[in-house]
Amino acid sequence: MTELQKKIQKTSRFTANTFKFITIFPLGGILVTLVALGGLLTGNDAIVQQLILEAPRAATLQIVLFLLCTIAVLGLAFYCLLQAQAIFRDISQEYTPFRPVHVQRMRRIALVSIVCIFGQALTEAWSLQLRGGSFTVDLNLAYFLIPLVVCSFSFILDYACQLQAEADTTL
Repeated sequence: MTELQKKIQKTSRFTANTFKFITIFPLGGILVTLVALGGLLTGNDAIVQQLILEAPRAATLQIVLFLLCTIAVLGLAFYCLLQAQAIFRDISQEYTPFRPVHVQRMRRIALVSIVCIFGQALTEAWSLQLRGGSFTVDLNLAYFLIPLVVCSFSFILDYACQLQAEADTTL
């Protein structure tokens, strides 16, 4: 194993552990949202009661749907982080980073990230409407750069996988 391969494995191990740590944040958001949802359904949560008082026009069903959509977006973000962690975990344990499974994971991350961006924009707009504002979706196009870059890198990695397979068959 070359020094470069050792560096790739070492940094991949660090990155995999970092992604494992970062997964705490969407899980925490899901937990907080579930607590709010449970409080809304039982009528015991002061935070949700404050939300209802701020939005007297909002029906309980509307708030429940909003919280469920928030859980879905956070769940998709958690999924993306797990996929990224799996890529780097596998690279830290393997001889080569050029495997088709990584290409598929990267493409899933890009696609699910786009869904998360739209979902987050919609839940933010819905939150404003629940608080008495108008429903306006504000999409920051800069957020789409990361999924675009990840998708582009997946095509580059796909080509590298093809070259690796060709080199392996030649040997």
